[in-house]
Amino acid sequence: MTSRSGVDRLILAEMFINEAKTEIENYRTTGNEVSYRQACEKGWGAIAQAIMHVGQHDIYHHKEFSQVASKLKEKGMIDIIDALAAGDRMHSAGFYHGILSEETVANAIELIDAAIRQIKKL
Repeated sequence: MTSRSGVDRLILAEMFINEAKTEIENYRTTGNEVSYRQACEKGWGAIAQAIMHVGQHDIYHHKEFSQVASKLKEKGMIDIIDALAAGDRMHSAGFYHGILSEETVANAIELIDAAIRQIKKL
């Protein structure tokens, strides 16, 4: 599915997850708080774009993200609920409050990356 800007949402998801990986690595080496928060927000953006790709429309409410994720789980994507929860946690607890550990953020990024790879195979 393409976004309003004409960019494929799955491509956006991949771009965001790659940026999240770069940002968390930058945070690991520099301790730059901006990189930490960007890693969190890019991780959330990645899973959000991937789920909108599957839903084939813009999603504006977190409840609807959960509904699409539940449908994916029914199709065998057993970790999709966890990936969405990890992205949401990075968005709220990481980006806004900065309270997640670096390890938690890195693990969330890997979980979201795996979900995106599964979605690509659909």
